[in-house]
Amino acid sequence: MEVSISQVEKMRITGAEGLDPISVIFEDFGPGQGKVTIEIYGEAWSHYWGAMGEQHKVKSFFASCNDDYLALKFIRGPSLEPDWDEITDRLREVEQDEDITVTCEMECLDNSEAMQNAYGECWMVELPDRPTRERTYLNQICRAIKQALAVGRARQPATTQ
Repeated sequence: MEVSISQVEKMRITGAEGLDPISVIFEDFGPGQGKVTIEIYGEAWSHYWGAMGEQHKVKSFFASCNDDYLALKFIRGPSLEPDWDEITDRLREVEQDEDITVTCEMECLDNSEAMQNAYGECWMVELPDRPTRERTYLNQICRAIKQALAVGRARQPATTQ
């Protein structure tokens, strides 16, 4: 058995708008390698980066990334779902029938002729989509973490060389 010990940094964020307190653990494994673990209200997400560029520690890498890129690294399961509101609006417009409503795949099949009129023969693969709730939530969490990192950097005294 081999045992190794690494340094970790834990950050706790409170008061982020619309979010419960967030705990974030940053762990560097070597130049350009690290892991971030996020915990909020009993849910946890973790991701390891093995190639961040040797100039980065995991905190600076995280701060430099796009929110959606980060969210997609942490997400479990699909990141997109059909946009039922847009689909319903399109069907109502094409069919000129305000009573049509679709909220699931089965209702699309029940309205397959209208779906084909609106989206063509391959309508099952051409449906508009939107980010899942988990993806939107993780984007919000990642944005809050990046804001907290910026506040933390601003509070640190400048180093002179």
